[in-house]
Amino acid sequence: MVVRTTVVLAFFTILLASWILWVEPQLKTTSTLEWESRNVLNFSAQECIQMEFKSKEHSFRIQRVSDQSFSLEYPEPRIQANEAFVTKVLGRFGNLNRTGTLPLQCPPETTQQQFLERYQLLAPAITLSFSFQDGTIHQIAFGKNDQEYCYVQINHSKEIQILPVDLLHLATPSLENLRDSALIHLDPAALVAIEIQQSSSTIRLEKPNSKSFYDGWQQTVPYRLPVDSDTLFLLLDTLKNQTAQNYHLFSEMEAEFAQASLAITFWENHQGQVLSKKLLLCQKEQQLYAYAPNSAWVRSFQNDFFLQTIHLPAWKYIERDVFPFQEEDSLTFELFDHRHLDYHREQKQWWKKTPQSGKLELPRELIQPVLDTLHILEMVDLIVWEPKSLTEYGLDSPLQQWKISQAGESYELKIGKPANADTLYAMRQDLSLVFTLNKDIVASLSLHLGESELYFQNEQLQKELKEQFSTPEKK
Repeated sequence: MVVRTTVVLAFFTILLASWILWVEPQLKTTSTLEWESRNVLNFSAQECIQMEFKSKEHSFRIQRVSDQSFSLEYPEPRIQANEAFVTKVLGRFGNLNRTGTLPLQCPPETTQQQFLERYQLLAPAITLSFSFQDGTIHQIAFGKNDQEYCYVQINHSKEIQILPVDLLHLATPSLENLRDSALIHLDPAALVAIEIQQSSSTIRLEKPNSKSFYDGWQQTVPYRLPVDSDTLFLLLDTLKNQTAQNYHLFSEMEAEFAQASLAITFWENHQGQVLSKKLLLCQKEQQLYAYAPNSAWVRSFQNDFFLQTIHLPAWKYIERDVFPFQEEDSLTFELFDHRHLDYHREQKQWWKKTPQSGKLELPRELIQPVLDTLHILEMVDLIVWEPKSLTEYGLDSPLQQWKISQAGESYELKIGKPANADTLYAMRQDLSLVFTLNKDIVASLSLHLGESELYFQNEQLQKELKEQFSTPEKK
């Protein structure tokens, strides 16, 4: 009995294994069969090397140049194609599914020619072809259509597919759809340097080391100073959003670009390989013309505010922070107006230096509002580089002079106000630049300093603050 049971179990085990190995892989689920029956065209977008759009009005050919780049080869000399549009077409047709309607078959009483002619597919007015590296060509012919569907023949099949009409719209693009209207394509994350060459000057911006795109940029020519991130963002955003309105052959405008008013070169680091991209700009009346070397085409557009944003003097790229200090242990700041205030921090404790008393301890809670206000003090408007006279800005007899020292570096600032004027002007000793300040922030700074000075003049206030900010004893 035991032997018989063992034999039976062994038999069913072998039978089950055979089913799993040979029979089950051949079976397909209902959903898989249904999906395959609806799929009418499938190909790898990466393997497509060419597309041709043909209609009664136009004939366009798109050629793959690299993994992510395409060119418009016909009907005009080679120009970069609109990659977003090409990617959309490849994605839509590369996995093409019909609607819930079954394909149409030629009725027995009708010839194939009559069948195709009925749906305007005998001599289709619109075709779209995809060519591949192995020589394969997929052709899609479009016939009759209405507001929802279009009748399509794929690869000369005897069947007619009923597909969504949006495919017909993709297969009949305009030249504007296919042309790449961008002035230049940049990868902000890969940018490591930018050089702006104007008629008689050069500005060079570099990013030595920084994970964040907008942090760490330095102007290395003509000044070695930190770059203002807002100005850099505006430069790149303007280039990104400006699109061409018209196209011209470079061969017809070569003379104009021999005297280009502005040249911008970008360097990008892609996995250790540094590549450069250049853009030349010249102006003719109210039109700006942009040309990328090695291209056959020049793009033009209305000037408006584009040149004012791009064509900036070097000093306008300077970081706007008045005092670029860090809150570290070693920090000293002094104020000279009708008095001399000298505050410094040693080992996380703030002190006030005085000729009479030496060092006086100051609670951090009183000095912190001063530091916070200094942090938000920025250059509002940049007025003039290397001013001929300081008198007109009230800086020959300044209202205040600040000095902040940290880690061997010091920044000195003069704040002035000309007679009968309501604007506060300032100038830092290491910059030959006059700029304006926000009056409310400067007033707030004076108020916080006044509170700290009041602390030293009022013994009762000192006692109350020490009690307020001291750590309670544990019971």
